[in-house]
Amino acid sequence: MADHPGVVVTLDGQLHDPQAPLLYADDLAAVRGDGIFETLLVRDGGPCLLGAHLDRLAHSAR
Repeated sequence: MADHPGVVVTLDGQLHDPQAPLLYADDLAAVRGDGIFETLLVRDGGPCLLGAHLDRLAHSAR
């Protein structure tokens, strides 16, 4: 990892070499672009309507 100062790669909480491939043919996030994207407003350092945000996120994950 010394060849890439400042680059940190993690997968499932484990550090990996930035040069090592981590994409798999059966990974739908990589193959089809499947994913969950959610945004929320932050005011004064705290999330607004966090409960509603978490509900939307959980619904999207189903």
